[in-house]
Amino acid sequence: ISVLTPEFLKDLGATNMKDVILFQNNAVPDVGDAAGNVNGNPLIGSDEWQLRIRGLPASYARNFFKWDTSTDFYNVERIDQSRGPNSILFGFGAGGGIVNTSTKQAKLYGGQNELSFAVGSWDRYRGSVDFNQVLLPGKLALRVNAVAEDGESWREFEFDKSKRGHLALKFQPTKTSTIRAGAEVGKVEDNVPRPWPA
Repeated sequence: ISVLTPEFLKDLGATNMKDVILFQNNAVPDVGDAAGNVNGNPLIGSDEWQLRIRGLPASYARNFFKWDTSTDFYNVERIDQSRGPNSILFGFGAGGGIVNTSTKQAKLYGGQNELSFAVGSWDRYRGSVDFNQVLLPGKLALRVNAVAEDGESWREFEFDKSKRGHLALKFQPTKTSTIRAGAEVGKVEDNVPRPWPA
């Protein structure tokens, strides 16, 4: 099992799963190179890169539930990678392993609010906000995360645009019980070309 902490993700400047796959142990994106007929379909058939760990197909999860949509780190607290067949003993993980992202939770005793803006190569712009509000100290809190990103790529005609929002609520009626709820909404537009000529 390997853990990618928020500090590590910030040091890399990582904003999505594609940025960190090659930093995970024994993990590579599956671009169809292991297939008999290499056509690049794994790159364009899903918002998230398909993944192999130790040569076998792997799965993605969000808060330990199956997750098939794209992952942006604006609302991610940490990433856990479990390698090998143990990952399938306790859930839906594939034979290669599972990569789980844990979303940010509301904090019952305050916390730091954060506003960030980044500019990058190929007309890339990204802004995000992370706001935590304690409604009842030690009992009830609300956390809002949002991001907007627009950028192109070094490849012609490749681009990605996204707007996403995440709401997390935490209620602790007693010292031994906690109720958490979360919701996420977003719109993603992108064009991902195959990485080789016809």
